[in-house]
Amino acid sequence: MFAGMTIYNLLWFFFLYSVLGWIVEVIYHVVACGKIVNRGFLNGPVCPIYGFGMIGVLWMVFLITPEGQDHPGLVSLFLGGMLLTTAIELFGGWALDKLFHMQWWDYSDLPFNFHGYICLKFSILWGIGVVLVVTVLHPIVSLWPFILFESPVSWIILACVYVIFAADLVITVLTVRGLAKDLAEIERLGKALHSVSDNMTVQIGEGTLKAQERIESQQVQAALAKAEMRDRMETARTNAEKRRAEMKAQLAIVQSRAASGKLFGKGRLLTAFPELKSRNHEKLMEDLKEFLWTQEWPERD
Repeated sequence: MFAGMTIYNLLWFFFLYSVLGWIVEVIYHVVACGKIVNRGFLNGPVCPIYGFGMIGVLWMVFLITPEGQDHPGLVSLFLGGMLLTTAIELFGGWALDKLFHMQWWDYSDLPFNFHGYICLKFSILWGIGVVLVVTVLHPIVSLWPFILFESPVSWIILACVYVIFAADLVITVLTVRGLAKDLAEIERLGKALHSVSDNMTVQIGEGTLKAQERIESQQVQAALAKAEMRDRMETARTNAEKRRAEMKAQLAIVQSRAASGKLFGKGRLLTAFPELKSRNHEKLMEDLKEFLWTQEWPERD
């Protein structure tokens, strides 16, 4: 037993509130931005942070509710819920940042924020949400037949749900790691392209100077020296241009791959988290999000 609930109850509550949390996120995004977007970290219609949050709230209510009452009182419920859910949001944002070197949401533009992970506005909203969920929604959800009546069939359904959940988690983690690798590859190719351009400039410049020196010091062989250096510069330019073309083609492939999968994949994550920031490749992440919508990679010096 945990907070007066069996493991069976906990598993169902975690799943149900993860789904309900996903619905809330989608509705909020529609109201705020006018777009329907899969707002979950995972591909499926779940937001696990809401499941963890609700389990924590139920545990808190169990601990502080006086015997014979349904909840500890609206003020205590609001304050306790606000503090607990804010702590979960802070830990969730910090953990995702440390695991993937990316910040998935950012409240930096809002007043009274802490490193962009949490802010006063949403802490108050979480507190109000906890009051509504505990006093209105949870009593209804608790009467759901699958939660009230444990059976082999319901266990099988629950097992299937969590197998899918686990597979989705693995796929999403691999997708995020793939996005990080693509950003690193884009940066490497971009630097290599600049290096090729710089080398072309140096080679052409040095070639011109050498040709001039030979022409001035050896007037008899001036024409031959000039022709020889011209051929060398032309060969160097041709080889460099060929290398540039190959690298640009490779870069285009990686850029497209990094923004692929608008329904399931990296593109979906970029759409679901428009404020997503990469700690290691901040400018490239912004370029990638722009590329996702325009299909044109921004030019930078």
